[in-house]
Amino acid sequence: AWFLEQGDVVAYRDTDIVPLDVMEQSRIFNEWVRPMGMYYVCGAVFRERGVRAGDIALFRREEDGDFSNRELFLLTLVARLVGRWLETERPALEQGILDGGRGSDLSTLTERELEVARLACTGMSVRQMSDYLAVSYGTARRHLANIYEKLGINSRVQLIEAVGR
Repeated sequence: AWFLEQGDVVAYRDTDIVPLDVMEQSRIFNEWVRPMGMYYVCGAVFRERGVRAGDIALFRREEDGDFSNRELFLLTLVARLVGRWLETERPALEQGILDGGRGSDLSTLTERELEVARLACTGMSVRQMSDYLAVSYGTARRHLANIYEKLGINSRVQLIEAVGR
């Protein structure tokens, strides 16, 4: 089969849709896929209430071989989870509120918490932040926990989004 449909997800392998010799002559392959050092592509399209909500594309080097049927099946599972997450989180995301309705108002943070938030957004580990700020590891962790609590978030991705507003 050239695609695998699982409810609200369709997964595909490019080689099942387009023969390799044709793909190798295509502009997208030669100007985008090949320059990344990739050769094989597979993907999944997921729908939310019947409307296309997103895509996931995976790439693989030529020496690693094409994607297997099992990998295609696993991709459908991941895409379904992402689709379900989007479906449940979209109303909160559209309102700029994460995790059940607590706003991400940065004005509630102390100066030190703002500093920790900025450092966390650069990718610093808690240990690196504690060294940089000359505070204990536990204090840096506590600041980060307080930030998450005040903003109603639970991850660095959400923190980056909140600080970026």
